Amino acid sequence: MRNLDFPILKEAWKPFTKDIMLWSHQAMEFDTVLSGTPDYLFTKKSALGKIVMDKPLVAIVEAKKDDFTGGWGQCAAEMYTAQQINKNDDLKIFGIVSNGRFWEFATLQKNTFTKFREISEISDLEELFSVLTYILKICQVQIKGV
Repeated sequence: MRNLDFPILKEAWKPFTKDIMLWSHQAMEFDTVLSGTPDYLFTKKSALGKIVMDKPLVAIVEAKKDDFTGGWGQCAAEMYTAQQINKNDDLKIFGIVSNGRFWEFATLQKNTFTKFREISEISDLEELFSVLTYILKICQVQIKGV
């Protein structure tokens, strides 16, 4: 099921390609301690396109095989790293952990990590795309504001 993540993310991202870039397995590093390689990462689209990753980094996606606890530990650390790279803790960083079938969501803003109670399922694609579109719209607004 894990291989379903990318096609779903890519389809949800298509309306936002003018402003947002979707990266796969792109390393990010703030310092020697804060670094990571998320499975997928949404950032501001650079004037150089796919050559250079621009900031702000706005959403982190971890694809995990039924290990949501471990996935959230890794995703939260990468969200914090993204926040430090952005040098702006007012920006809302989104986190997504998925095993392909179930999708969980969270935000990090300032010092507050908030995990959404609702879990989306691949069996309800309309709801899943609605949540992803909502997240990407907020990311787009934030990107245009910096």
